[in-house]
Parts: sequence; structure tokens; C-alpha cells
Amino acid sequence: MYNHLFSQPIQYEIKPNQSLLVSLADDVSDFVLLPALSQPLAEIIISELPSHTNEQGASIILTCQPFFTVSHVESLNDKDTHDQEILDKEQLDQGKVNKASEATASAGYSLNSVPDTSPKSDTISHQCDVSKHLGKVTRALGQGCRLYARVGIAPRISAAMLRKGVRLTFSFIHSDEGVVIEYEQSVCEAITLEKDLRLNQEPKELIMAKAILARNFDYEEPPATIALNISEIEQVRADISHYLSEERNKVHAIIAAQLLKLDNLLNHKQQWLLRTYSQSQQRTNYASAANELSKDVEDLQRKLECFALLAPADVSLMVDKLTEDN
Repeated sequence: MYNHLFSQPIQYEIKPNQSLLVSLADDVSDFVLLPALSQPLAEIIISELPSHTNEQGASIILTCQPFFTVSHVESLNDKDTHDQEILDKEQLDQGKVNKASEATASAGYSLNSVPDTSPKSDTISHQCDVSKHLGKVTRALGQGCRLYARVGIAPRISAAMLRKGVRLTFSFIHSDEGVVIEYEQSVCEAITLEKDLRLNQEPKELIMAKAILARNFDYEEPPATIALNISEIEQVRADISHYLSEERNKVHAIIAAQLLKLDNLLNHKQQWLLRTYSQSQQRTNYASAANELSKDVEDLQRKLECFALLAPADVSLMVDKLTEDN
């Protein structure tokens, strides 16, 4: 269904608690990424489960869009195990210090302040924060899921999070019952193949228009970000116009009315963004230089007017003659 979007499928051998990092390449522009955010980012299919002949791991078929790269990374469980080893070592050292302090206190000495270097609370809170933002999906042999970018997030923020990557951690259930895939919910969402009804719900143009209108734009952002938002709105409006003009769609009257209403609202938001972009790029006053700050010129003009009002008449006349001579 999405063969025209994905690259060639690649088979990966997955071991227990192994993680894959699906990240966006650094040389991909945000403008190129705009159409990709409305489509599935990757698709995962379980092709082989651990068996008596292959007890080491399973196999998956991963296909993603050409903008993304896949790499093996250290799993969170391995990191947590390493942290637990450090924690046990710290607790053992702390126990030795406490025994030494008790022995010293019994001998008549007091050690009132013993530094507590146990990172137990920090480690537990870190594990809770990590698990809080993780989503899980369980898949059996032959089943799979698709990864979508979360709707309602600005493209600039989505691109920044995708550049950091989406960590996929795989674990097994009783070796042959299925594979549990953990992913970061703050970056994307996973939908199983049999429940992926995005093609059967509201038109994609209607969903994208609602998501853009529900987003709060910051009109004080840099011009590059404003230009990206303008391009996104132009693309959605072009998709709405194309969707309404196609005869084969046979658009329902209610959906057509909603699309026309949302297109009008998108036009207003686009005009406001264009006005903000023009003010940030063009010269507000042709009497000043293009690279000169108009606010500083206005402040200097206001100061000169105040000096002209407070200065004596002969001083003002002398200044006028000096400027005429120059």
C-alpha cells in the first residue's frame, strides 16, 4: 500500500532487549520533510520468532522512508543494569562507611556528617520518567505495525525530535509467543496493521487542516521558521483544492462545506504569517538603510527633537549653519 513511499525492506536479526534507533539524516531539510510527516514513517513486520533451532533472537523486516537511517544502539535495559551495578557498589561502599562510623563512635569519636552518595532516588526517578513516555505494542509472527508522527505538533519540533531518533526496544514473550516493541510516545505513535484505519476515516486534508488551525503559532519566531509554516499551509490548501476538484472523490456535502470553511481560516492565518514575514525581511522605512535598525533611528530622532526644544535659539541657529556647510 505504501510501497511508493518506503525504501527497500531490510531484515534485522533482533536479540532480547536489543534496540534500534530510527533517526532522520542531518542533511534533510525541514521543507522536504513536510510531506513525509503526514505519511507512515516506518513499518515493522515480525518475520521469525525464537525457536528451538534459533533461540538467540528473532527477525524483523523494517522498511522506512528514504530520509531515515537505522542503527543499533545500547538498550535501556542494559543501561539500567549497568546503573544497578553501580548502585549496588555504592550501597556496599556506603555500608562499609556506616560500619566504620559506628565503630568509631563506639570508641568515643563521632562522625556527625557522612556524605550520602547513593544515587538510588535519582536512578528510580529516571527509570520512572523513561517508562512513563514509552509505549508498547505486542506482535506475533507475521504481524506488524506502522509508526506515524504525532498529529498536532509543529513540523519544526517534529523534525528536531526525529533528528534525535526514535528508539525501538524489542523483548520476547515466552520465546515463541510474540515480540514486545517499546517506542517513545512523545515522538511518534505505533498503530497495528489490522487497526490502521487512517485511509477509512476523515480525509487526510481535513485532518491536517484541523491540526494546523489547532496549533498556536509564535509570530516572533525566526523568519526561517515562519517560512516553513507558510509552506505547510500552502501545501495543505493545495491538497484541499485538489481534493475538492477531483470528480472521482464524490465529496459529501458536509465534508465539502467543512473543507471550504477550513480553507478560508487557513487563508487568514497564511496572510497573517505573510505579513509577519514581510515585516521581518523588508524595509519598514525607505529613508533608512536596509541593514539599519529602525528603532534606533526613531530613538535618535526623538532625542534630537528634545535637544532642539531645550537648546537656546542661537545654538540651534549655529547647528543649522554647520549642517548646511557640510
